[in-house]
Amino acid sequence: MAGFYVVAAALMLIAVLAVIMMVFELLSVLSIVFSAISLSKSKKYIILGGRYDFGSIKRFHTAALVFFIFGCINALFFAVNLIFSVTSYAVYEGIESILWGSIPLIFGAGKYTALMVLGISSFRRFAQAKKLWESLCLNSRINGARYFTVNKACPKCRSENNAGYKFCTMCGERLDQ
Repeated sequence: MAGFYVVAAALMLIAVLAVIMMVFELLSVLSIVFSAISLSKSKKYIILGGRYDFGSIKRFHTAALVFFIFGCINALFFAVNLIFSVTSYAVYEGIESILWGSIPLIFGAGKYTALMVLGISSFRRFAQAKKLWESLCLNSRINGARYFTVNKACPKCRSENNAGYKFCTMCGERLDQ
């Protein structure tokens, strides 16, 4: 009877670990998605010279950062799995099976490469957009610039919009009333 409990506990542990790994896989994919969105929004902000909602960029960047952390943890798990797989193939099945057994794992590394490249690129582009936003805010206060004065709050949803906007970027309400 004690053997049954050991087997049941081991199966439950395996099931819990499998669910945790699936969650980490999902978070890795979300990291790629949010990093790509953050990268494109930051690029749009820079290209438009600050005439875009910086608040939405910050929200997407924050989500990308959180998911990127979980994605890096999953990439670490993947690297450990790759090392153990290669060594087990070498020890138990011979050197020639390393190549054939590791091919699916090596192709899986593409996702983690995309995660790292997109994550780092979006962080760099966000830093550029933030620097532009800070300079625009500083210049508007010092020079009294007409376009970049103070962010407007939407009367309907209370989200912040750049001063040059006529409509809210979140709900579409007219800002100049």
